[in-house]
Amino acid sequence: MLETGKTAAIPDANGSKVKAGDVVVELDPTETRAEVDALLASLRSLRAEVIRRTAASAQVAAWQRGGLWTSSWTISTPLAFDKDIPLSIRTREEAQFQSSLEQLASSLANLSSQREQQLAPLIAWSPPGKT
Repeated sequence: MLETGKTAAIPDANGSKVKAGDVVVELDPTETRAEVDALLASLRSLRAEVIRRTAASAQVAAWQRGGLWTSSWTISTPLAFDKDIPLSIRTREEAQFQSSLEQLASSLANLSSQREQQLAPLIAWSPPGKT
């Protein structure tokens, strides 16, 4: 594949003799550098997302090991970001992590409450002769 770019320098004069390995044209690295920087930022963002999703999965697994949901359960799985993940990405992923788990916790608390309401009449009822 042929890449195009802006010429930064032509070290030899037109008609000069060159040998194998000589630089004949130097391309401006600005566009390539910007593309590399954008790809690195995207990579860091994706790595932070993987860390967040892994931690969320671990938190849910911990809740599942605990049995039935209770509203006293807390979010205790920390996010451990690599040092090269920028603060802005860390902050965004931590907020998303907290929000997702709080939403899940709210749904689970609601389901638990519904379950308790449905079980209450059964628990209050005792068979004849068992008091």
